[in-house]
Amino acid sequence: MTKKSVLNKSVLKKLVLLSVVSNCLYTGIALAAEETSDSYTLDPIVVTAQRTETRDLETPAATIVLTKEDIKNTGAKTVFDAISFTTGITNFSYGAGGLDYGSMDSRVNIRGLERGALILINGAPINLNGKNSLSGILPENVERIEIVKGASSTLYGAEALGGVINIITSTPEKEYVKAKVGLGNLGYKQYLVSAGNKDFNIAVGKEFFGAIDRTSPNRKDLDGKRKYEYYNERGKGDLFNIALNAKLSERLDLSYMRSESNSTYGQIVVPGTLTKAKATEASESKRYHYDDKKNNFSLTYDYDDTKAVAFYTDRDLYGESKNLATNKWSENASNYLARKYGIDVQHEWSLRDNKDSFIGGLLVSRDTYKGTAAATSNVRAGRNNMALYGSYSYEINPKLTTILGARFQKIADPVNDQNVFMPQWQMLYK
Repeated sequence: MTKKSVLNKSVLKKLVLLSVVSNCLYTGIALAAEETSDSYTLDPIVVTAQRTETRDLETPAATIVLTKEDIKNTGAKTVFDAISFTTGITNFSYGAGGLDYGSMDSRVNIRGLERGALILINGAPINLNGKNSLSGILPENVERIEIVKGASSTLYGAEALGGVINIITSTPEKEYVKAKVGLGNLGYKQYLVSAGNKDFNIAVGKEFFGAIDRTSPNRKDLDGKRKYEYYNERGKGDLFNIALNAKLSERLDLSYMRSESNSTYGQIVVPGTLTKAKATEASESKRYHYDDKKNNFSLTYDYDDTKAVAFYTDRDLYGESKNLATNKWSENASNYLARKYGIDVQHEWSLRDNKDSFIGGLLVSRDTYKGTAAATSNVRAGRNNMALYGSYSYEINPKLTTILGARFQKIADPVNDQNVFMPQWQMLYK
């Protein structure tokens, strides 16, 4: 055998060996890639949109789920700030981080619809007087936030015409104790302590806000005979929060939140712009102070396909104002105590070997309003609400599903009683 033929055989053996090794490496990489893809999911569980555990791809609405890690990565100090990073959500507040300034509430809009977003905490509604507010909710107490964009009135009522934001509170898997201290600009300070285990957790926080001489450009006031320019200022304020979650049994969970805020802001007349006769800049400049207390409570029963939520939420607002000439505080006529409480019970039936499902439920609630200022102490109002709702999901084929829903709502209102019927039809292709 010649030297050349031996050399060719050697090269051939090397090529075969290289081919085998390459094939093994490729197979290993392919298997690793396959295993990796199996260990991740791109459709998180969403329980809000259809009132049951439904994957994102099987939900006939645009849904976004913000996990605890997502909220942390935004760097937001409040839940109000965290959702502002979501497409289709616009929010506004006069105070820092969504803090309400008395009746000037912070608000959240979905797809630009004013007063069309329903805020839930563990499925319990917290909207009051037709307004939503995320003020005072601790991010440390939140497991995830589910945002459903699109009309959800059939299952949740008229307040969900633009969508629903459901805040799911956290339940730790092991015992923990944490302490947090935060410092920021403009006099901001935060102190937070939290602790818990798999059945119970509690978080207590206190925040302080410094004064700001000017929080707005010059504005014009053309109301009546007052013709001048003014700007807004912010005084010192603070916010106290407490959040508690308890697993009372395998079927029963309790959630409680309380917030207490003190805030001050002013409307200061710009020197040289006042044209009203016999008035001074000091007499037209005003400062407002608010003492605002809120409570949110819910008790959730969840067993098999039945779920019930008993809820209670209230707000006790006390405000006072003064002009800078007299420097004397007097209470506002808009002070009030508002409450909302009720129960929501639903059941889910699986049909056709779990291809179809029907959800039916009953909601009974009451809203009350009471003026607490001397000038409005005789103002009393109450509204009763009863709603029957249902949603049937029918699978036409594995890729196409149609959903029929309806809601009948009876409202006993002091101004005008209403009977409202709302149908809904949806098609889902996946």
